[in-house]
Amino acid sequence: MKCFAASTVAIIALAMASTTALATPRTAEEIVGDYQAVANPQLDRSKTEDQAYVKQYMSERQAAELKRAALAKELFELDKGHAMLPAQMTARWRVMATGPDSATVKDEIAAVIKVGGPEPLVVAARSANTMLAFRRMQAGRGTFDDANAAVEELVANHPKDPQSPAALAQLASMADDATVRGAVEARLLAEYPDSRAAKFVKGDIRRRDGVGKPFELSFTEAITGQNVSIESLKGKVVVIDFWATWCGPCVAEMPKLKSLYADWKDKGVEFIGVSLDQPEDKGGLTALKAYVTKESLAWPQYYQGNFWDSDFSVSWGVNSIPAVFVVDADGNLHSTDARGKLEEIVPALLARRDAAAKPAN
Repeated sequence: MKCFAASTVAIIALAMASTTALATPRTAEEIVGDYQAVANPQLDRSKTEDQAYVKQYMSERQAAELKRAALAKELFELDKGHAMLPAQMTARWRVMATGPDSATVKDEIAAVIKVGGPEPLVVAARSANTMLAFRRMQAGRGTFDDANAAVEELVANHPKDPQSPAALAQLASMADDATVRGAVEARLLAEYPDSRAAKFVKGDIRRRDGVGKPFELSFTEAITGQNVSIESLKGKVVVIDFWATWCGPCVAEMPKLKSLYADWKDKGVEFIGVSLDQPEDKGGLTALKAYVTKESLAWPQYYQGNFWDSDFSVSWGVNSIPAVFVVDADGNLHSTDARGKLEEIVPALLARRDAAAKPAN
C-alpha cells in the first residue's frame, strides 16, 4: 500500500472538488434517455416454479424499477415541466410507496400538491395520493372515508381528467356497503358516462347481476377458425378463463388447468380461453398461437384483439386476470369468481346435471 503526504492528499482532494464543480450538469434529454434505457429482466416462463430463479428475477426487476425511480427524481429536480415527468414520477411513487422510502414518497406527493406546478404533474400527484389512500385502506391503516376524501380532492380539482373517473371506479370497488358502492357507481355513470371507467363499472354491475341468467358468447376460434358458442355447448359445464400470454399468474396456473381439463373433458366439461393479449399488429395473436401450440392447450381460444379494452371482457367488468367464470349445463352463469374454486364448483354442477337427467321413479 502506498502512503501520501498530507499536503499531497489535500492537493488531490482540491483537484477532485474542482473537477466536480466544473462538471457539466446533465440535460433532461440525457436523463430521459437513461430512463428509457433501463430494461426490466426478461422472465423465462419455463422456470416459474424454480423459487431461486423467481427470487433472482424479482430482485433484478426491483433494481430496474428503483433505478428508474432515481432517474425520475433527478428529472424532477431539473425540470418540473418536462412532458415525461408525470408518468415517470407516477411510476416512482408506485414503486416506492410500499418500501422503506414510503414516507419520502408521501412527502413528495404532498409537496407537489401544496406548492403546485404544471397541471399534469399536480394531477399525477393527486392521483398518486388516492393510490396511497387505497393502499392504506387495504392494509387496514386507513378508512373508506380517508380514501373518499382523497378521491374527492382529485375530482374537485381535476374534473375533466381521466384519472378522476378511474379513481371513482376504484373507490366503488372498495366499498363494503352495497348502498355506498351503488351511490359511487351512479355518480360515475352520471358524471362520466363516456369514460373508460364507466364501461368497466357497467361490466362490474353486469357481472354481479348476471349470475343465474343465460350467458351468451359466440366467436371464431383463434387456432382452428371454427365457430364456437355457449349455445352449442348446452349440456356441458363450461369454464371461462380470462387470461393472456403476458400474464405471469395466468401462465403459472396453466399446468393446473391442463390437469383439470384432462380429468373432466370426458365427463361433459369444456374450457374456453378468453385472451386479453395485445392487438394483432403488436404481436398478440402470434403470441397466443405460439403459446397454445407450445403448451398443447386443447380447449378453444377466443382472441379478442384489443388488450384491456377488448369489448367482451370489458362488458363483464374484467379488469384483472386471471379471472374465471363457470357456466352450468343449462347455459346459465353460475359463478364469476371461480378462480381457485373449480375443484369444488365443477363436480357439484356435474352432479346436479346428472341428477336432473335421471328419470323419476
